[in-house]
Amino acid sequence: MSDPSVRFDPKVIPAEIKRWNWGAFLLNWIWGIGNQTYIALLALIPGFGFIWMLVLGAKGSTWAWRNGRWDSVEHFKRVQRRWAIWEPSSGSACSP
Repeated sequence: MSDPSVRFDPKVIPAEIKRWNWGAFLLNWIWGIGNQTYIALLALIPGFGFIWMLVLGAKGSTWAWRNGRWDSVEHFKRVQRRWAIWEPSSGSACSP
């Protein structure tokens, strides 16, 4: 269990966070709402959505780290992994 008195600076992005985010790529706008990363709603724009899915996959972890309240890096990684696992089990990508 994490120490609740320990706060992470959201502006400092740990190196292990800076990686591809499959949940952001595949679930794009739904992932964005769940991670308070509302810029992901741009994936709903026709013709721009696929490009934005790629941007979300590349930058999603950084944005989610800044916008969320995470107990630790491990907590963040665990939650993002669940997003990535949830999409294939749902049966379809959430692309516009």
